Amino acid sequence: MRLVLLLTTALACLAGFVPQGALAASSAEYIGVNAQPLMKDATIDTTRWDTYYAQLEAGRMGISRLQVSWHTTELTAPVNGVHTYNWNFGGSTSRDSVDYAIASFAKRGIRAAPLFAGVPSWASKNTYRMTSANYPDFAKFIAAFATRYGPGGAFWAERPELPYLPPYDYEIWTEANSTNFWTGTPNPPEYAAAMKVIQPALKAAQPKSVLLASLGWENINTYLDAFFAAGGGDAIDGIGFHPYAPHAPAIMSLVTGLRSKLRALGKPGFPIMITETGQPVVYTGNGAASAGIGRVTDAARAATQSFAADALARSNCQVEQFLAYGITGSETNKEPISEGFMGVLRHADGVPFLTGAALQRASLRWAEQVAAGNPAKDTLKLCGGNTEDSKLLPLGLVLTKSGATCVVGRVTYDGNPIEGARLEFQATGRATYSQEINAYGRAEVCLTDGPPTETFDVIAKIPNAGRSAVYRCDLPVTGCKEVMPPPIPPGSQPTLNDTGNGDDPTTTPGEVLCDCGGNARQVPTEIKACSWTAALTVSRPTRLKAGTKSAIVARGRLACAGQPSKQKFRFVVAVRKKVKKGKKAKDTKIRVVTLQSNRTVKFTVTAKVKKGDELVLLHSVAKKPKTILPRLRATAVLKAPGPYKKPKAKKK
Repeated sequence: MRLVLLLTTALACLAGFVPQGALAASSAEYIGVNAQPLMKDATIDTTRWDTYYAQLEAGRMGISRLQVSWHTTELTAPVNGVHTYNWNFGGSTSRDSVDYAIASFAKRGIRAAPLFAGVPSWASKNTYRMTSANYPDFAKFIAAFATRYGPGGAFWAERPELPYLPPYDYEIWTEANSTNFWTGTPNPPEYAAAMKVIQPALKAAQPKSVLLASLGWENINTYLDAFFAAGGGDAIDGIGFHPYAPHAPAIMSLVTGLRSKLRALGKPGFPIMITETGQPVVYTGNGAASAGIGRVTDAARAATQSFAADALARSNCQVEQFLAYGITGSETNKEPISEGFMGVLRHADGVPFLTGAALQRASLRWAEQVAAGNPAKDTLKLCGGNTEDSKLLPLGLVLTKSGATCVVGRVTYDGNPIEGARLEFQATGRATYSQEINAYGRAEVCLTDGPPTETFDVIAKIPNAGRSAVYRCDLPVTGCKEVMPPPIPPGSQPTLNDTGNGDDPTTTPGEVLCDCGGNARQVPTEIKACSWTAALTVSRPTRLKAGTKSAIVARGRLACAGQPSKQKFRFVVAVRKKVKKGKKAKDTKIRVVTLQSNRTVKFTVTAKVKKGDELVLLHSVAKKPKTILPRLRATAVLKAPGPYKKPKAKKK
């Protein structure tokens, strides 16, 4: 898996002919995950896999990607042309047992979408390198899998107690247009040659199988030109696509671009299976203002992934799968390219993060619409045409005043802040002004000089895919009222209220958010939208002796969503004593510190503390506030395992 965040910002809406067959996804088995991170994680016992799969079952996420490794299944070379495969390698609960993996899926109603990779040592010295001499044996391995696990396969006859869920999609290797291809270099003719050997072997074993070329978004157009020129287009049935991008409009843009290319190559009806897509996130804290520059919050990722999944399922792009990467992650830096922070279920116990919960809801919505027969006639025209307004997906929009002629918009999807939407400002006689929404779900629009007007309209949009209600605001800004409701397509809809996950639902305990206004200008205190944060860390809590008076070295930080600002505010530093459950805690004031926006201030506190006490950083608002900040609080729990060690004096 290659994670490269594409800095695409506009949704490419391709007008023109929509070929027959290029319709919305056709099955309720649409949203799922990549299970490889769970299966490779030795810290999670295989007997616990069911805990994670139960969450997929709860969300009717009935299709998941599974890596089937040739190098662990056929350890010895064929003898006289006879191949021996060990489908239960390592035992009945081994993480390398294909039988166990397929059975674990089926128990929870999950169909496997297999990915085939890995070269045994008898065929190559390098597990991830293959030559044309290996293609026939590799093809026989894939066909043997299809014979055992496909429709009518021996595995299902051996396990009649399991739900019958044979796989149909067969993805070969991963991202052939990247350096992950087995030659080590993207080589379209070689990949085409491999497919020409694999296709007849697979079709002989399972005539209804779907053979997928695995492609990332990088250089996909030039790669497909060469692949088709070498005859690869006639040797496959579809594309396993990996549209990694910073937000939903960019993901959709990559898909519409691929559909346009397939039309040009004479394959307008080829299905597109999104077999990998996702983002690394921060599970606590504010995250980056854009996924293009760093890890965003889990809430922002939840909106990105659920909107893209919902929109592409309902589009005329014939996207048949949407598999998130991945089911879980270590939540550490031990994996490359932040892959440990891409899990949608919590590593410790499989509980869904916000993204996992959003994908569950999206999958249930889709399954409901499939059952009702709505999707085929309620498509979004992303891959050609103009979507009817009533069939757009609904975006949430909350406006707050940020000046006499300015408003800040907070845009959400399914209760989460959605990056990449556009906040549009419209007024009679004025040009339309558009501002991109950041990963906090926020943007500001202001009336500029021009013909006089008494009102202006504000709307949030994702072209051809979603829109919010339309609000009309008075000038100067005193209030805004809804003049057009958001669209309400058939079926269950995402919530539009603003009481869900806020700007950043994953802030650490004690962080409270408030508004600092566009470009860090002072704004009225009545604005309730949020982007100010206060944070506190304690650098030497382990050197405190319980019950004694000793120094605590602390650091406080005030930030305004990464915006430049020189504003300073006074904060009270207090100790909150640990109390018994049910008792009310009290803060004992110790000192006062002044924090400046986007600066870390180091200070020392002297106090009697015990293990479990908290150090509190508090900004209090007077009855007649002199600053724009409402009440901010940040805390750090203290530990006291040993005596405080006084630093040695430096020798002169």
